[in-house]
Amino acid sequence: MRKIPILLLHLAFALPGMAADQRSGPEARAQAIAPFVYGQTVALVHLDLTRADVDPLLVKLFSLANQGGERAERLSQIVPQWIADVKKAGGKDIYLLADLKDLPRHLSVIVPLENGANANGLQELLSSTRLAELAPYLPVPLGIETTERVGQAVFAGSKAALARLRTSKPDPRPELANAFAAAGDGFAQLLVVPDADVRRVVEEILPNLPNQVGGGPITTLTRGCLWAALGMSGPPRESLQIVIQSKDAAAANSFAALLGIAFQALSRDNTIHHVLPAIDKLMGRLAPVVRDDRLTITLDLSDPETAQLVTGLETIMMQPIRRNVCAQNLTTIALGLHTYHDVHKHFPAQATFNAAGKPLLSWRVHILPYLGEEKLYKEFHLDEPWDSEHNKTLIVRMPAVYRCPSMRGSIRNKTSYLAPVHESAIFTGAPQGVPIKDIQDGTSNTILVVDVRDEQAVVWTKPEDLNLDLNNPRKGLVGHHDGLIAALFADGAVQFLPETIDDQTLRALFTRKGGEVVTVPQ
Repeated sequence: MRKIPILLLHLAFALPGMAADQRSGPEARAQAIAPFVYGQTVALVHLDLTRADVDPLLVKLFSLANQGGERAERLSQIVPQWIADVKKAGGKDIYLLADLKDLPRHLSVIVPLENGANANGLQELLSSTRLAELAPYLPVPLGIETTERVGQAVFAGSKAALARLRTSKPDPRPELANAFAAAGDGFAQLLVVPDADVRRVVEEILPNLPNQVGGGPITTLTRGCLWAALGMSGPPRESLQIVIQSKDAAAANSFAALLGIAFQALSRDNTIHHVLPAIDKLMGRLAPVVRDDRLTITLDLSDPETAQLVTGLETIMMQPIRRNVCAQNLTTIALGLHTYHDVHKHFPAQATFNAAGKPLLSWRVHILPYLGEEKLYKEFHLDEPWDSEHNKTLIVRMPAVYRCPSMRGSIRNKTSYLAPVHESAIFTGAPQGVPIKDIQDGTSNTILVVDVRDEQAVVWTKPEDLNLDLNNPRKGLVGHHDGLIAALFADGAVQFLPETIDDQTLRALFTRKGGEVVTVPQ
């Protein structure tokens, strides 16, 4: 479940229920999305734009997500216009698909083409360029790399997902219609649909449940949850209903017992209590009702306390997902830095400089060719500073890999991935880059890049980074990952260091040849 992007849950929680429409009934939805569903498709959401009342949607979305102020105000301007443009181009339904081969970096977006739909217009609206303004405000990245018409639909998503569509046949998933029916006929439906092969792989890799939930065979999970459907009813009284389909009545009862144990374990976790002090109340309200081979959980979202509890649970579930995306971003940056080193025999300097010694463009610009962004790199005027008339126009095209998903949505075109700069670090601030052979403390003991708090973020092309104060080495580092510091080491490994790490150890990890004997804390 942790790999199911919580963006889908946000949408399902926030969308008002509407009357059923034959065009978007359960069978029609299943048939529309069937050509794009493969064996490792584990979740999907359907949105019916023809029944959307955008303003109430946003109010509900941000009241539940506990996001207000500038972020909500800005989204209330962006989203309605984007949806209006999609509808104008003939888009009536949007499907979001989560595939294990693409998670957590990418989702696939499918817009079926009906009579009169403008395929080119919809492609432009789904392109990464058009969605760039919206992307920073989303809780998880869409990761759109390409758009293309595929059959009677427009596809947007990863290049790998598009290649699968071109070369493979979709897998028959007869459970989709039943799951859509269980989710109801509201504005949106969220389905969690692991297929038999995915469940079998889980059983082979993890034959037993974790001790925290009592141990026992993993089949309690894989047979207890063949699929799950989430639906919203209302207004005026919004309720959220989750239906879980089990293999049979015995499996349903066993899975209900497992959920009870899992909820108890959550309620005893001190970290979770810190985020959600009232979690015991939520656990009680999540108790399922078992009827034959199905479990049903119903939450009254018109109750402010329940809505607040659901938001807290969402926060808890989002933390590991965002850490995972951040780690993948840093790993990609590591690949770019090491490929640069392979070509130039040293890591990039913090910046390039002109003849007068003025810094021009950040190292983040100069590793673009090794991040698959050679076209963007060639558009920079490398002999001009980052804020020249020409180079300033490229700031808005910041690659997604430079954005930590925990950054506030109101921060745009800035990155929190900075190089620690000090004469003793790998990035010295001098015009010359440091070769690996000069990292005498060992690449696994020396930090290359860190993820800093929002207040320290910089325009990604600007030759500005984290100027180390070795007397206060943790300055600006804590803020994104709930007490953890995300650090990329020179060997390419990503570690989440505890914020309680002592200054002496952190100082040793920042310096490349201090000669200290240090153990990286886990």
